[in-house]
Amino acid sequence: MSSESAVDETTDKSQALQLMEFLNVDNLPAISKDKRFAGIVNRSRLTASLIIDVAKQLKKD
Repeated sequence: MSSESAVDETTDKSQALQLMEFLNVDNLPAISKDKRFAGIVNRSRLTASLIIDVAKQLKKD
């Protein structure tokens, strides 16, 4: 996978999921500010994190 498909700290969760859907992948590389490999973003963990965010937001309302 090319570095153009990588996410960084400015990529929000929904953008990352949309990119995964577009590329039909379950993982994306994550890069640091200096464009070095920083880790992997996983679709299932990202989805779980979004669900938790929504649940927290619903609890506030």
